[in-house]
Amino acid sequence: MELEPLADLIGETGRIREVREALHCLGPLDTTVLVTGETGAGKGVCARLLHRLSARSGAFVHADCASLAPTLLESELFGHERGAFTGAVVRRAGRLERAAAGTLFLDEIGELERPQQARLLSVLEERRFERLGGAGPLALTARVVAATSRDLAEEVRRGRFRADLYYRIAVARIELPPLRERRADVPLLAKAGLRAIAGRLGLAPPRLSEEALARLVVCSWPGNVRELFNALERLTIRRAGRAVTLADLEDAIGDPIGEPPSRFHGAGSPHRQIAEALRESEGNVARAARDLGIPRSTLRRRIARLGASAPGSALAGRGDSFEDHQSQGDQGEHRLVETNEPTAGEDRSGSSPRKGSLSLTVPSRRSHMPGCVSWGQATGRSDSRGGGSE
Repeated sequence: MELEPLADLIGETGRIREVREALHCLGPLDTTVLVTGETGAGKGVCARLLHRLSARSGAFVHADCASLAPTLLESELFGHERGAFTGAVVRRAGRLERAAAGTLFLDEIGELERPQQARLLSVLEERRFERLGGAGPLALTARVVAATSRDLAEEVRRGRFRADLYYRIAVARIELPPLRERRADVPLLAKAGLRAIAGRLGLAPPRLSEEALARLVVCSWPGNVRELFNALERLTIRRAGRAVTLADLEDAIGDPIGEPPSRFHGAGSPHRQIAEALRESEGNVARAARDLGIPRSTLRRRIARLGASAPGSALAGRGDSFEDHQSQGDQGEHRLVETNEPTAGEDRSGSSPRKGSLSLTVPSRRSHMPGCVSWGQATGRSDSRGGGSE
């Protein structure tokens, strides 16, 4: 089995490592897989990796269920014979047929209407289909991988998605975390993305400053990896081969897609912003970093570099800077409090994986529906549980 494709799934946080483990396990298996996650999280990348890691010799065929009109869906998926309907002037193979011995990727399957869901369920159960106007059935030899940004278990409960189809496609399930839940992967994604984008455009990649990279980390990225890469492409076009400052980055990404600017931006110089944040947090570095919208490690470096006072601490009122206080050798007595609270840009998922981040399930634990077979996250083992939810 080819393992190199897993490098396409960039990241080293615990949750993304679990996704890679699932791909490694499921790739060679001839089973249906449901990939879930927000828009832009990388569902298409996972589907292609499952195909590349398999032993299938056929093509990878993509079908975007959200863009196919209900009247055209059957023709697109199943194909048609000449004369099957007005305008069918030639025989045409559908996507199920073109994916023979390969993989059919049903993207955004949650957008199918109920009649189309019933038709697809019949095909998946019988492993046969017919072209429109055809005289006989054809065997379904493609592996089916489906993806959705919807919570299909909730759609089932609301009566908008067939439960029997859900169980049919959710034999195994991979849930991709949103980018905001794996912020520690952003620097790796940004550097790899800049290299790839610059190479594709034939430009020299821009050079990100420390402040610019920290800003990327704390952005909310509602469009996830796709939105990040779009911002990086704009940045490459504007600043190819040149250093990127925080101002350059803000111009490229814009405020609407990122976290709102820190409320301390109006305080003036960086020294004053840090001093004000520390004053309000009573010297708590973690809280001040979160309020400023920067990683805690970045705030520590800036405190040392700027020589900022630490109001609200043992340093306050003496005029001592954090840097001066450390140089006196009594680091154990300062009151710049550090807590274990996660701050912007820090990811703790590697040490304590979030429950439900990845499951091999019919359906997932998160859906609270019966028949659960879940991937053991802490040990990588498979735990089987029948009956109800936990």
